[in-house]
Amino acid sequence: MNNIHLVYKIADIELQSTKVEKDIGVYVDEKLKFHQHISFAVNKSSRMMWLIKKTFSCLDEDTLLRLYKALVRPHLEYGNIIWHPHYQMDKLALEWVQRHATKLVPHLKHLSMDSS
Repeated sequence: MNNIHLVYKIADIELQSTKVEKDIGVYVDEKLKFHQHISFAVNKSSRMMWLIKKTFSCLDEDTLLRLYKALVRPHLEYGNIIWHPHYQMDKLALEWVQRHATKLVPHLKHLSMDSS
């Protein structure tokens, strides 16, 4: 298949092409996939989890739940109606953040996250 890359112009000024574009806070690539967006969301959420871990020396279940809902989950869920994960690697990346949050509560550290 011959893939033709067209050059678009406005007033004789050539428009640049991009591999990833951000629109209303959601990243989408040239193949209309959201891997980049999910990667950004996981990274931002991981940084928030690190901040929670470094800021609070003793976390109970209730406090962690409140902090998670306020500071972490919004990054994971923003625009999910558009980018709902269809690929296993994206689902695993999102679930990693949730598993990491569970490990911060002392009496939940030993629990397995396996569904079997």
